[in-house]
Parts: sequence; structure tokens; C-alpha cells
Amino acid sequence: MKIRSGIRTDFFVGGEKNSYIYTEKLTTMIKIELINCAQDPVVSRPEASAAQQIKERFEQEFSNYPTARGTLYILRSVSIFGYKIRDIDLILIGNFEGFHYNRKVLTKNYDEISGLHIDSFICNIELKDMDAVTDRGKKTLWKEGTAYIYKYKNSGEKNITDQAFDQMNEFRQYLKDNLSLNPEPFMCDLIWFRALSRRQLADVRGKEKDNALADAFDFKEFLEKLLLRMNVRKVNDEYRLDGFYGNDRQVKSLTDLLCTKREIGGLTRKKFELVSQGAINMDELAKGVGDRLTILSGRAGTGKTIQLLQLAFHLANPSNGKRCLLLTYNNALVCDIKRLIDFSSIPLDMDGRTVSIQTVDSFLIQLMVMFEIVGKRDLKPVSRDYKQRFEAALSRFYDSLLNTLDEEDIEALKDLAECRIDWDYVLIDEGQDWPDLHKKVLFKLYGPRRIVVADGVDQFMMTSSRQEWTDGLKKDLYAKRNEMKVNLRQKSSLVEFLNAFSSELNLGWSISRNIVSGGQVEVYAKYDSYLHKDLVEHCRISGCESYDILILVPPCMVETDQNGESHYKKAESYKRAGIKFFDGTNDANRHRYPDKDQARLFQYDSCRGLEAWVTVCYQLDELFKYKMATTDENEIRNRYQGFDIEQGIKKYVYTWILMPLTRPVDKLVITLKDPQSEIGVVLKNLSERFEFIKWNIE
Repeated sequence: MKIRSGIRTDFFVGGEKNSYIYTEKLTTMIKIELINCAQDPVVSRPEASAAQQIKERFEQEFSNYPTARGTLYILRSVSIFGYKIRDIDLILIGNFEGFHYNRKVLTKNYDEISGLHIDSFICNIELKDMDAVTDRGKKTLWKEGTAYIYKYKNSGEKNITDQAFDQMNEFRQYLKDNLSLNPEPFMCDLIWFRALSRRQLADVRGKEKDNALADAFDFKEFLEKLLLRMNVRKVNDEYRLDGFYGNDRQVKSLTDLLCTKREIGGLTRKKFELVSQGAINMDELAKGVGDRLTILSGRAGTGKTIQLLQLAFHLANPSNGKRCLLLTYNNALVCDIKRLIDFSSIPLDMDGRTVSIQTVDSFLIQLMVMFEIVGKRDLKPVSRDYKQRFEAALSRFYDSLLNTLDEEDIEALKDLAECRIDWDYVLIDEGQDWPDLHKKVLFKLYGPRRIVVADGVDQFMMTSSRQEWTDGLKKDLYAKRNEMKVNLRQKSSLVEFLNAFSSELNLGWSISRNIVSGGQVEVYAKYDSYLHKDLVEHCRISGCESYDILILVPPCMVETDQNGESHYKKAESYKRAGIKFFDGTNDANRHRYPDKDQARLFQYDSCRGLEAWVTVCYQLDELFKYKMATTDENEIRNRYQGFDIEQGIKKYVYTWILMPLTRPVDKLVITLKDPQSEIGVVLKNLSERFEFIKWNIE
């Protein structure tokens, strides 16, 4: 629609002045649809006003083409859940017929042309509402090479150009994973500096052309930016801009996908309600946090991780406004908690209150890159010598912290850091397993007062010796809460099985039973599509999702292809059998999480901290053999002094195996490659003693 003339009228809403222009309008055959994709509409106000501005400006241009037809979709507050980058401010999708743009334009691959048929395009727009100078007169926005860099007040510098580009790549992968688009549409990324005039942006940009838009851009400028990124096709002597390559049907499936409302269900809903409501004893839980090191302790299933999350959400609520970082060694747990955070109203705020979670390694690597101990690509977790190189680099980093920086220097660096390290509180999961050097680095950066530790007592993966967080601290610098001893995760029969399993093997391990009755243990020789369908149906009847099935596999079931990418050996056969699963053994999925219709599949070593309605311990006897062969004898000698070394290793391995056995809430399924194996005999004996343990092997 085109504005011809108008009368301005001012009015007030909520104390703010607003204006409306009454206009005479001309109709156009191009529709503009504004689509709000926000899970929480309140959070999307800046995106809403930005989308409306684009609509009004583009209507003016479209009215010059009365014979053009089609639709421009402006999607705001788009969330691509389960991916490294979740939120996209705006996505514009154009799909037109007869739109012949009759001006001269400069193209990427044909230089200047006169006349362009605009058929389709898709792009993401990153909104930035910052000034170029805001911090006490100092420059806060500048260019380094081709990249725009912005300095946030509390969290250091951010490469805005990389941010927009990474959004585009994650969005492309999201479409690839969720839709069968052939060919894949061509996408491009733009940045809109809404607080900068054309002249202000030109001062920052210099003479180079790039993908940045100033405050009052129009359709002509928008098109110029698209043509910097997209090639034009020449068809029958006509130049065409066609990001969808003539496949109009892709547009409908794409918009349907992006506008689907996410629903929370199963165990995720129960966990979300627990975390959102907070602990019953929240005042007691939060008491002393910030004044001293706080330690929560308890064995598997007693609720340590939930309490950490409850505390983090409490500290980050609007009244407290804190920035909280959770650290764990388990990438699978990172994805699980990210999924939970995605359902919450906690903002992913660069410069304000938030809850974030990272693996310990990724966080420490960020720090080492910032201090120029290593380069961004020097430490790759998939490389064979990664652990040795990581520890060597971390040792150099700690020496640098110890010898060259005092507390004042570190605080100053937190403002300058490109990576986000300025956290009010750091919450540690499974703190009993932390190596000394990792703890020392954290204490040096944050001090013990800003740290909360969840101690799992006897769950070890990184080391076989216990970390003592209070060593060297005065008593007034730490507070240990009473150990949690009741298994709150698992139903009573599963707890009874664990205690009986431990007793049968003389492990000296036990835990108090949950008051919730029920629970089943089933033992099979194999895992097939029929058993999987039964478990999916069991979950459905119980109000759970396929996501609430956790399949754990030993290392022998993971292989590496010719491209160096690891994956589950039976991935293809599972797909052919109709078993929908998320392959957590695949390196490409490290920063993603499954959707609700996929069972989760991980290696046993990734199970700590996870929980599921149903857990499948695949070839548990093969896990036992693997752990017996790879456990460090020297660590066992230190841990079990006086034991025969073989018996010490066996005791350690069986205690380790309790970890996957404590993952299920309702049903534990175990498969055995060799039913006559030592662990098979133990399970067979237990099945003869307890009715809730079913031996399904002939």
C-alpha cells in the first residue's frame, strides 16, 4: 500500500507518546504477512516494532508494481530449538510472480544490470539497537577487517558479523534436519543497526560495501544488500533473483515449521515445573550463597542437579538479576539442560540476568583463547592427543594467572573479554570428579565465595579419586549442606534392585528408597524394533515422550567413518526398522538436542546427570569388559589399598556401572551379549528373587 498524504495525530498509551498517520492508500497485489513465532509474546517487543517498520516501508515500494503478485512473510522472534544458536530476530521470505524491478542494480555476478525479476529470497536479520558511542564517550562499535565488533558493558566484545553469519548457518542446518528441501534454498544474513543513521553507519563502515543496514533503510537498500550475497540467474536473457530456485512449495512447508508452537511434555514438563517453582526450602538453599563456598552432596538420583537449577533460576529471576553459569563435563547433560532452559522465560542475555550452561572444557578453552595460551582451533575434542594437549595448555594458563595477574587485573579483563566470562555465580555439577588444576583455575578467577558445588559422593568418570573442595579453605569460607540420601528419581522397586545388585557384589553401596511405588527391570538378549515400539507405547501411556527413552551403548558400538566422523554402528539398521533416535555418539550432534519424537542414544560415558522414564542399558556385559580392560591400575591401588588389584578394579567397575543403572525413573531394560557372563549370572539370580525383575532370555 502506498502513502499519498496524511494527517498526524498524537495520542498517549501507558504514558508514552504515539503517533498515527491517517492516509489514503493504493492497493497492491503483494501481501505482507507479519508472523509472530515467539513462545512468549512479551519477550518480542523490539522484534515486533522492527517487523512493522519493514512492512510499512516495503508497502510503499510494492505499490509501484500493481501487477506483481505474491507474499512477503516477515517472521519475528524465531526459535530453532536444539541448535547452538537458538534465537533469530527476523526472517524475511519473499515469494513473488510478475515482480519486475525496473531500476538499475549492481549484482554480485553480473555487475550492473537494468531490470531484475524478483522471484524469491530468504534471509535472517540480526537486530542491533546500540549506538556507536555509548560508554562514557568511548567508541563501542567499530570494524575489524570485514567484521563489526561491539563492546558490551558487562560482558566484553562481540563479533556481530560472525553472530549473524552463524545464525544463518544454524538456520540452514535446522531446515536440512527438519525438511526435505531439494534443492536447498539459498540464504543470506543481514544486520540492522536501528540506532544508527546512514551517515553514522557510513562512519563506522568506511568505503567497503557490506551486509549492514542503517535505521531508515528502504526496499532499494535491502535489495542491494541481498544482491551482495546472492547470485542472479540469467534465464532467456532475463535476470532473476530466485533463492528457492522455482520451488514455491518449499515456502509453505518452511513457514509452517517455523510457526509450530512448541509444547512441553513428559519428564521435561515435570522437571521444568520443579525448577520453575523453586525449592520448597529456597531461602535455606540460597542462604550464604555469595558469602562462602556452598556444597550440596548426595548420591545419584537424590536431586543435586535439580537443586542447582532451582538455585540458578532463583538467582537469575528479575528481583535478583544475577548471571549464573552451570559447568559440567558431560556434553549430553549440557544439551538436556539447554532444552530445559529453552522452555523457560530466562533471557539469553548478553549483558544481563541469565542462566547458561557449558562443558568445563569448552569454558576453559574460551579462557585460554582469550589469554592467547592457545588458538581458537588448536584444541579439538575429537583429536587423539586432545586430553594431553588440553591439560598441558591449562597448566600454562594457570601459571600465567598465578604469576602475572592479581584480582584487579582479572576483574578488568572480564570487561574486555570477547568470550563471556563475567558471571556472578558459577555452579558446578558432579564436583567430586574435578581434577585439582581445574578447581585451582576456577578459584583464581572467581574465588570460592561465588561458587556452588554439587558433590556426587562416589560417581567418578574423570578421576578415581575424590576432589575435596574445602582443602586449604578456612571454615568460615565454606558451608556443607546435609547429604541427600533418598533416591528421589527412581521408583521404589528400582531402588530395591540397586541395593540388591550392590549387596550381591559386596560393593558397600546403598541408598534410601523413594516413597513412590513401582518400577520394573527387564533383561533381553537383543534390542529390536518390536521392543522399541513397546517402550514408546509404554511412555505414551505414562504421559511421556520418545525423548524420555535413553539408550546407552558401549564404545564397541561406535565407529568412525572415512571422514573421521563417529556414529552409532547400527544407525542405518535402526532407521530402516523405524526406530527414531538421536545419535548422541555422532560428533556433528555435540551442540544439538533431540526433538520429542526421538529416543536419546549416547555412550555410557555420557550418561551421568541424565534421566529418563525408560533407560536401555545395551550390552551391559560389554561395558563391564571394556571398563575392566581400560581402568588405570595405579589409580585403583591408591583408591583400594589392601585389595588384590583385580578385585579392586572389579569393585571400582561395578560401582561405576551403578551410574547407568540409576538413570531410569520407571523402567530399566538391560540387554546382554553373553547371558552367561558374570554380570549376566548376577542378574539371573536377582530375577529369581524379585518378581519385578523379568528375565526374557531363553
